Amino acid sequence: MARKKAPPAPPTPTPDRVERALGNGDVSAALDLARRLHSLTPTPEALALRKRAVAAAAGYYADRDKAVEFNRMLAEADQLDPADPAWAAARAELLARGGNLAAALTRAEALAYPAVRARVTGHAADRAVRLQTKDWLPADLHPGFDAVLAAFRHHEAGAEAAAREALEPVGLRSPFLEWKVLIRGLLAHAAGDDARAAENFARLDPTRLPARLAAPYRVAADSAYKAALPADAAAVVLAQYQKLTTGPVLDLLRGIARELGRDKPLAPAFRSAEAVLPHLKQTAPHLVPRLANCLYQAILQQGQPDDMARFRRLFGNPADDPHFHKLQAVIGEHASDPAIVHDQWRKFGDWLATNPPGWPPAVAARARAVVWARMGENARRALEQPDEAEEMFGFFAPPARRKKPKPLDPPAETCFARAAELAPDWPDASRKLFDALVAAKKPADAEAAARALLARHPADLPTLAALAGLLQGQGRAADAADLWLRALAVNPLDKPTRFRAAVVILADARRHLTQADAGAAAAVLDRHNGLLEDQLPAGLPALRAVVATKLGRPEAAAALRGRALAVPGGRLGAAYRMMVDSQLAKLKPADKRAADKLFAEELAKPPTPLEVNQLIAAYDGYHLDAVTYRGQKTHAKKVLDQVARCLAAAAPEVDFERLGELLREKEEWKPAKKLADAAAARFPRNPYFVFARAEAGFASGEREYYVEQKLRRAKQLAEAATEPRHRALLGRIDELLKDVAPRFGFLDAFFGDPW
Repeated sequence: MARKKAPPAPPTPTPDRVERALGNGDVSAALDLARRLHSLTPTPEALALRKRAVAAAAGYYADRDKAVEFNRMLAEADQLDPADPAWAAARAELLARGGNLAAALTRAEALAYPAVRARVTGHAADRAVRLQTKDWLPADLHPGFDAVLAAFRHHEAGAEAAAREALEPVGLRSPFLEWKVLIRGLLAHAAGDDARAAENFARLDPTRLPARLAAPYRVAADSAYKAALPADAAAVVLAQYQKLTTGPVLDLLRGIARELGRDKPLAPAFRSAEAVLPHLKQTAPHLVPRLANCLYQAILQQGQPDDMARFRRLFGNPADDPHFHKLQAVIGEHASDPAIVHDQWRKFGDWLATNPPGWPPAVAARARAVVWARMGENARRALEQPDEAEEMFGFFAPPARRKKPKPLDPPAETCFARAAELAPDWPDASRKLFDALVAAKKPADAEAAARALLARHPADLPTLAALAGLLQGQGRAADAADLWLRALAVNPLDKPTRFRAAVVILADARRHLTQADAGAAAAVLDRHNGLLEDQLPAGLPALRAVVATKLGRPEAAAALRGRALAVPGGRLGAAYRMMVDSQLAKLKPADKRAADKLFAEELAKPPTPLEVNQLIAAYDGYHLDAVTYRGQKTHAKKVLDQVARCLAAAAPEVDFERLGELLREKEEWKPAKKLADAAAARFPRNPYFVFARAEAGFASGEREYYVEQKLRRAKQLAEAATEPRHRALLGRIDELLKDVAPRFGFLDAFFGDPW
């Protein structure tokens, strides 16, 4: 007769095996291993493991309302180390978790630790919410219980705002605080805000029921938490999440989600929506508008014309865009089709003008203003679009075949004017109207629009600056100065505003001088002396010197000339200003000849890049102020010739860089190339000069594959640079590479690096 096979020997108990069983939630195996380990090796460590196993088993039975097994575990717990106060506190918490709150509170009070009582009432709160009864809770805990259950009901109904409001009575000391945090995390998870959900779930006490309930959702929302779990535990919790979030409705919704955000037709998504819609209407009608909005937005990203009919068949007309005019306008914007955009936005605006239901009059008027502003932007972009020849031939389009785009009807300025009329308190519309009128060469209308806005918003800094610039370009220095001073009063610490105000005040003083009123010019300079000395240390004494000469004060004029020429970097600019202003002030011939001679003498000296920079700025200042004088054009060449003369100067790299930036702003590409070539040879590790040479070459029509090689070299230098200003060049380099590299990248193999 065959012997029966002996049962396998139980595994040898080790701390690792106990820990592994606890981590996997196998409390029975953990308890058996911990008991045998403690029996074989009665050490403090083994005792601590057995306590944890007993507590885990007691908690497991308490949460499943298995009173007999729970009481047996609690009796065993009472026999283990009864003198340890921490273990006594843990047993009190277990009593509350098992439903014996009175005994738990008695033990907590005997320990005289307030924290123990708080944890005991916390476990009692967990049991009350789990069983949905407050009958055995103290009366002072009833409001917190009611708030949590009300919040759950609101969340289930999709009323998120009501759920948050219901939680307001739960304070920081309430035993129901954990439930408040849990619900907030669930609300965030339902809204797709996984970061906020993970933040709330991470705040939960891992020993409390809310943390265990949140675990499936946390593992889906918090990748760091999932990675920190043992592989087996993570798989179990993830399976719980899948089970909690599966069902026919969810499967269909996930099927829709899989079709969205992809370069695929939407027909399968609409078929899934048709299948899920009856279920949603019965079980979660509040989700129907959300689903409709998702598919509406999906049409914008990946839809076809037929999808609008599919949408209308399932959901009817969208309440806020019943004829899909808005949708088609936005699609037209993405497709760069200005004609369609103009037509569809106009139709949408006409619909808004009918006072549709759900649109308060003020909101509808503002929406119409936004529509007109979008039309204005569309009309402006239409004038910048390449014509068909450029679209076809691109860079190689013959100039004779390029045509100026035809303006849309209505043009940009008309659209922005309508927007400003509908929303007079919306500054953006009036600012865009101003820009459009300036572009349309209607300065009087632009000024009127800006002043109308300033009448309503007197401290609007962008409008103050824009109007001041317009008036300054018209030679109206006094009016421009008034606007800049108003801007300076609003923002007195802004450096660009201070500088622009000083420049136009100087122009106003010069205007008085040219009108033979040297006294008025001196008064203007005296009134703003502090600002001018701070911002124009060379320009102020230069003009004062001419004023003093005009007033017959030669000694004062000589002293002022010396001050102006002594300003670091201001020598050439000051000499140039005094020469020109002497002519404009109609000084005596001898005085004018002296000013001409002074400029010639200063010009003959070797310049520095800073002096050339200031000279060019001084020359440009007269154009900015709309001032003309005899010999102005011939001076342009003399001024720019100084760029080549300063290249050997012993000056810092940054001074050459600033001069290069000024030449770039002026689009003076020929001297910019000379500067970049010479400076790149002197400073071979400086990426700016290589980039500046590439930019100047590209702008002046050099072969683009050579330009690309320079840009690649500049990028290498910028990436290796330690100066922040050189690192900051990377964005500009990449932008220019986008224009150069795509068309000529295939030529790299045929040409070497010219640098």
